[in-house]
Amino acid sequence: VYSSLISPEFEPKPSDFALIEWNLGGGKSSRFLSKEVTIKARETKPQQWRITVDFTADHLGGEDEPISQQWKGVFQLKLPAFLQQKDLYWETVINPGDTFSRKSTFIFNGDLDEKALSFFIPRNQKVFLKVDVQLFPQKYITESNLSFHENIGSFRGYPSKFRTTFHWQYAADTVAPFVTMHEVIDRPSIEKFKLKPSEETPDTSIYAEIHFNERVEITADFMVRLIDRDFVNKTITDHPVLVDYILLPDQKTLVLQFQAEVPQGKERFYLQMSGVRDLWGNLIHLQKRTLITKK
Repeated sequence: VYSSLISPEFEPKPSDFALIEWNLGGGKSSRFLSKEVTIKARETKPQQWRITVDFTADHLGGEDEPISQQWKGVFQLKLPAFLQQKDLYWETVINPGDTFSRKSTFIFNGDLDEKALSFFIPRNQKVFLKVDVQLFPQKYITESNLSFHENIGSFRGYPSKFRTTFHWQYAADTVAPFVTMHEVIDRPSIEKFKLKPSEETPDTSIYAEIHFNERVEITADFMVRLIDRDFVNKTITDHPVLVDYILLPDQKTLVLQFQAEVPQGKERFYLQMSGVRDLWGNLIHLQKRTLITKK
């Protein structure tokens, strides 16, 4: 039986994750259990985290009574106070050769960077621990006791102390988003993208698909201009007007719909865009990019 009252200096703190095995009997088959805990903290939006905890216990013993037999007991997953969730208790029986596993997912809104992650394991208990921390893209870790590169930190191993704390420092994203691909596309499904149907006959709409290096938002100051370069049709100068646009759910793909006065096949246009920002508030730089119509 585990009790923090026996040795208060070894009890979990409110900030800890902990895996505690309560063995209620079963021939002390605990020595045959291989236990593994995986904690994954992923920042899905600035200061919004999805935290998953996977627990697996494999009974490696055989049918060798009384040496190895059924494990019967309770596993307690203690959760840190900042998750504002009750601890989880799993009462179960594990036969030799069987596996017990549970997975739980939690959402935390706040600055996990300031809280770090800590894991507690009682004395004489053993757990293989995996920890993965993924900061929101464009941030990157500058210092940590995790193994890290760019915005990813990880740990694999058996904790050598009853409490292991993982911490990291990071550099914030101060870089403007940028366009990674831009091209004229065939007329997309108006119904799918909910764009405006053309009222011109013949249809002189121009559709462009723009890809960004990261998730973006469209601000109230959004502006797009298409400037005729007179590269092919030097006698026709027509600057198509933006009539509609949609940012797709991935927040990295923008579909633009322009209306030209006359069709111009193989013509080149300058595309200028402003009023787009990443989720950290960095605004895109106003630059000229070239679009070429297909027909």
